[in-house]
Amino acid sequence: MSRSPRTTKIQKNFIISYLEDNSVLFGGKINPVHLPKINKQWETLANELNKIGPPKTIRQWKDTVSEMKTNVKRRAREIKYGFTGTGGGPSVKPLSELEERLLALISKITIEGVDLVEAHGSCEEVTPEAAQVLDPPSPPIEEEGFNLDDIPVVIATEPETTPEPKTPTASRKRKRSKARAHTALEAHDRHLVTLAKSNFAIARALNNLARAINNVGKKM
Repeated sequence: MSRSPRTTKIQKNFIISYLEDNSVLFGGKINPVHLPKINKQWETLANELNKIGPPKTIRQWKDTVSEMKTNVKRRAREIKYGFTGTGGGPSVKPLSELEERLLALISKITIEGVDLVEAHGSCEEVTPEAAQVLDPPSPPIEEEGFNLDDIPVVIATEPETTPEPKTPTASRKRKRSKARAHTALEAHDRHLVTLAKSNFAIARALNNLARAINNVGKKM
């Protein structure tokens, strides 16, 4: 099995620029409804990349993007834990401009990515309103007359009853349930935004620290 051609810096830059405009290609779970559009976007990306450097198949380009994502996460961890460990050792190389853009894209996916889009897309569709189940009407009471020894006719009547309060219909219950679910999703999204921004700020700070340490090392 032949190895995939090496990806050039120009191609990597194009990949990141394309993913910044089409971040759905960068996610994990994908709504099947969007598959035709996503496959077309991958085809477009592969064709453009093959024009500016060593060609690859769509499958190979998908593997390249996955590898880039894995590598930048590993590099970010190296920078993070490289400064929290003890003892001396070689300085950790800071992230490049392309790696910073890719890391920012990963943070954006965490906030707006396919996992969130999938969560909204997997919600059950609203079913038609269930028909109300009504108590069957009571059969009419026939008047029974008695004509024995001129006894007057006696008519049986139903006692008056207090009507029971109406219970919420299935439609109203679904609306309240949907509103609660929407509120929960909004709160969840806000927490994700705060977490992703915090993680990205830490990564940027560590990366700047790596650059500063490298500069000090060069001057010594």
